[in-house]
Amino acid sequence: MHRRKTAATAGSIGSFVIAVWSMAAVAGASVITGTVSDAALNPLTGIEVSAYADGGSGWQLVAFTETSPDGGYVIDGLTDGVYRVLFRDWSQSFAFEYHPDAPTIGTAQDVPVFGSQVVDAVLAPGGGITGLLTDAAGAPLEFPMVFVYAAGDEPELLFVGQVDEATGIYEVGGLPTGEYLMMYSGRRGLVSYVGYFDGVVRISDATPIPVIVGEVTAGIDARLGPPPGGFPG
Repeated sequence: MHRRKTAATAGSIGSFVIAVWSMAAVAGASVITGTVSDAALNPLTGIEVSAYADGGSGWQLVAFTETSPDGGYVIDGLTDGVYRVLFRDWSQSFAFEYHPDAPTIGTAQDVPVFGSQVVDAVLAPGGGITGLLTDAAGAPLEFPMVFVYAAGDEPELLFVGQVDEATGIYEVGGLPTGEYLMMYSGRRGLVSYVGYFDGVVRISDATPIPVIVGEVTAGIDARLGPPPGGFPG
């Protein structure tokens, strides 16, 4: 296994402790193996492959690995059971997907694993969202961050992204075709602000942002701060 990079997927931010416990609890002899490639069937190296199991309180991360230079991977130490599998490119060149071609864990297909199971993936070029995050006067914020959610009845946190603090410019990639919600945060002095696109303070009121694989949705800007010019969190 490899050290997991810091970000959010399938609600893992709030379940890190549960995930660690699960990794120990499900140790067994079953394996998931496969190959990850691009549309031209070129092998993709360094793609993170994660297995999730339903422990009764939702899908929890139980194991992960990365693809080798030939695109192959093996997730071992699993007990017999049903899993869902996520493929993610942390360079954000290729769109993440849950097997098979699903944008969220809730829409993914169950993978029955009893001994050994092969799960291959062909990843598409990632779509992206770019914009400018500033204060109400148009100046860059301190400690700015962006959060990407999959739109839906229960929005799912997918990415926590960084913002260029000197300019306020941000870019998030690696997204499959779909609709997303953007949350923004930042500080001005001792005051912190949080808001959602387009100028609202509740995620239920946020405007969905369409993304298509291989394309960038630009101009998704936000101003945080007291009106006029911004919105408070």
